[in-house]
Amino acid sequence: MGNDNSVRWLGRATLAVAVIMIGWGASVLVGQPVTAWFAASAAIWMALLLIAALWQLRGSFIAIAALALATAVVSRLFSILRLNPPASIAGLSAQDLDLQVATGPGVPGFELLGWFLGALVLVQFILRAASVETPADSRESARNVAALTFIRIYVGLMFVPHFGSHILGGPFQFKIYTSVCSASCRYFAAWSRK
Repeated sequence: MGNDNSVRWLGRATLAVAVIMIGWGASVLVGQPVTAWFAASAAIWMALLLIAALWQLRGSFIAIAALALATAVVSRLFSILRLNPPASIAGLSAQDLDLQVATGPGVPGFELLGWFLGALVLVQFILRAASVETPADSRESARNVAALTFIRIYVGLMFVPHFGSHILGGPFQFKIYTSVCSASCRYFAAWSRK
């Protein structure tokens, strides 16, 4: 009974933090100079975050996984956001171009909020998984499921947000990547002629 009450309150706290993240992200979209592409993709992911945060109150493992993914993507999008991109990328070196995409300063403090929300989701997952009863003869099966779950969470939280932030960043970032590729090819061609 005590564990159920803790999980219920943790779910409510998770929803509250997700709403704070969504409100903060919406204020950035409205008040800062972001591209239309970024605004649209971030708004879609924030809507998915809200849906997953509401859904997780029902106790579904799928909802917790969806919440973890949406949290990671929204956090990543706003944590690497470059609010004041240069007017033109012409004449920038490959390193300058990479800095425009890979290491934007982001919205200060947003990454910490993302880590906090991610920690709440992880604790909720652990508490809900601990409350599931398994028969004694399926211990090996439970270990395999736990290992597979860990791998899926790792892949989801590490790779999907990273690639999603590049894809959802918009045409400006695509131009930068093509410029970086062409600059790298020119450098390699010059180096190979030596």
